[in-house]
Amino acid sequence: MHGQARASGFVLLDMVDLASGARTSQKCRLDEQIEVADVEDREMQVLYLDEAGNVHVMDGTTYEQAVVSPELFGEGRRWLGSRDLSVTVSFFQGDPVAGRVPYKLPIKVLDAPTAVVKDDGSSARHVVVEGGISVMAPAFIKTGDTIVVRTEDASYMTKA
Repeated sequence: MHGQARASGFVLLDMVDLASGARTSQKCRLDEQIEVADVEDREMQVLYLDEAGNVHVMDGTTYEQAVVSPELFGEGRRWLGSRDLSVTVSFFQGDPVAGRVPYKLPIKVLDAPTAVVKDDGSSARHVVVEGGISVMAPAFIKTGDTIVVRTEDASYMTKA
């Protein structure tokens, strides 16, 4: 028989050991059971970053504080210096294992150089927002404006 699928009925999983952080790939049959970790997500407020770069966060309902490595936030760690930032921290057996910043973030523009119209008619340019992050924004954005930025790629979404 020509063209018969030999690997049908299998799923390839990328798994992370939450205790050690080790990543592995495993092929499983569709009828196999997999144990999913009991991870608790909590909304927390960023209090400050210490000299070592660790993030100090607080649960707004219980006032419980935790110290989280900025590495747990992945690319979102560049926004951790923003004031009044609420983040989601995932805990496994009481230890923080992952962090997420909001998908979009209103943030103040600190420096917006004069826009220059290019040959193609576009006038977008880089502006600097709180935290020293450069964002490509339209010409009408001025210093002091508040804009909404997509945190995963530092792209402009709209004026707030």
